[in-house]
Amino acid sequence: MHTLSIVIVNWNSKDHLDHCLLSIAATASELNPEIIVVDGGSFDGCAELLAEKHTHVRFIQSKENIGFGRSNNLGINAATGDIVALLNPDTELKPDALQGLIKALERLPNTGAVGPRLLNSNGTLQASCVQAFPTPLNQALDSYFLRKAFPRSGLWKTYDAFHQNNPSKVEVLSGACIVAWRETLNSIGGFTEDYFMYAEDMDLCKKIHELNQVIYHVPESEIIHLGGGSSSTQFNNFAVVMNLESLEIYMRLRHGQKKALLFRFLMGVSAAVRFGLIKLVLLLKRSRSSPSLLRWQAQLSWARGKETWTSQYQFQTTQIHQQTVV
Repeated sequence: MHTLSIVIVNWNSKDHLDHCLLSIAATASELNPEIIVVDGGSFDGCAELLAEKHTHVRFIQSKENIGFGRSNNLGINAATGDIVALLNPDTELKPDALQGLIKALERLPNTGAVGPRLLNSNGTLQASCVQAFPTPLNQALDSYFLRKAFPRSGLWKTYDAFHQNNPSKVEVLSGACIVAWRETLNSIGGFTEDYFMYAEDMDLCKKIHELNQVIYHVPESEIIHLGGGSSSTQFNNFAVVMNLESLEIYMRLRHGQKKALLFRFLMGVSAAVRFGLIKLVLLLKRSRSSPSLLRWQAQLSWARGKETWTSQYQFQTTQIHQQTVV
């Protein structure tokens, strides 16, 4: 019987972490998992929480915020199980979720990793649980309306996963929950540490595919993903710009500098078009602004080289520090 390690990276998500650990105890205790929590430099009190309520959990404290991928690598390197489940702290397991994922990993041929169906808190599908590998074109065209109008498009590659009950081969799983062989993770060197946050799950899946191993989405395994628990305090421009920067790193590492430049150009064009359309709608409604308008404005500014994640991170850190002092 294969042994299981669960790695959870915490960053300002102590309350979510508590619920996540309780859900593991309620649904997967018979698996006797080794649970490793890595705090990525948030010092939010999760150490005290674990010492008081979850004494069986191994805890690793990073002295600084080293990012999602590097924090996960600390946990992966410490894991001893044959199988490693990478979980976000803002996830809650439904009954038999981990059991189903482990069964699929063991039984499906040439499998490197598997992932569950992620649900929003209201029980609806969280479509980000499966994605296609990012390209300049599918990122520039990505929108709710186009996905709705052309659900079978090869740009998205999600239709089969969301319309059948059996495991299906996919390209990318959400980093909110990935279950993989520890040997596979070791073979690819874990997460690529060029990323601070965002897109590292896409890169991880790309490296698994490059081993000629298959990745499956397992719909019978369901996990609630509350979403944004770790980054809710750093939304607005920071989240938008950081995601764009990370995708550009992916393009450069996996496809070369020309594709990275094309990505920046097309994201600028996409942002300019959407910004103009929203501006027109707001004008007709006699409204001044909207969150969508601010998002596309930030993306356009990034594409023109006027925004970087470093400046946004420094801004957010200053804001958080000021709020703490006050």
